[in-house]
Amino acid sequence: KVVERAQKMFQSIKKGENPVPPDLRGVVYGTVARHGEGVEHAKMIEMYKTLTLHEEKNRIGAALGYFKDKELLQKTLDFSISEYVRSQDMMRFTGIVAGNSFGREIVWKFTKKNWNFILERYGGQKDLPYFIEPFGSFQTEKDADDIEKFFSKNPAPGAARAIEQTLERIRAKVLWVARDKKNIASWLRKKK
Repeated sequence: KVVERAQKMFQSIKKGENPVPPDLRGVVYGTVARHGEGVEHAKMIEMYKTLTLHEEKNRIGAALGYFKDKELLQKTLDFSISEYVRSQDMMRFTGIVAGNSFGREIVWKFTKKNWNFILERYGGQKDLPYFIEPFGSFQTEKDADDIEKFFSKNPAPGAARAIEQTLERIRAKVLWVARDKKNIASWLRKKK
């Protein structure tokens, strides 16, 4: 019922008119995105382009990272480097997609492909570590090795500590799963 209600509220938004109460918009957009498809994604992109209030753009930008369809997440990332998104807001897009289990691989490929652009935009600033930190949500040794290998060959000025912490977070998860996987699986089976 909640998803259906959010979808109805989202569909009621017309160009220049948003009857969704401001306190509910983030929840509505996020719920619609988690259960949405191309039509909803396109509408959110169009809304983002035409809005002037940055608070509203931030809500929509966050929701664009919640879709499950990998092609839509790729479109979100491509949009994040478009003329419609302020440079300081790009990191919000990539960070949310990195935290989405459907988007982790996509955002890492996007980062590697666009590293020179990212470095040109954020290199030498305090922002580069904030761009790297969301990769700590990754969960395999393969991910950690790939990140480590990439940054050993590609400079990330001012982000050495963020890279170390990101790798540490990933590897701590790997060790935790290796240590406790059987106990957790057993506990979950008992709860059924």
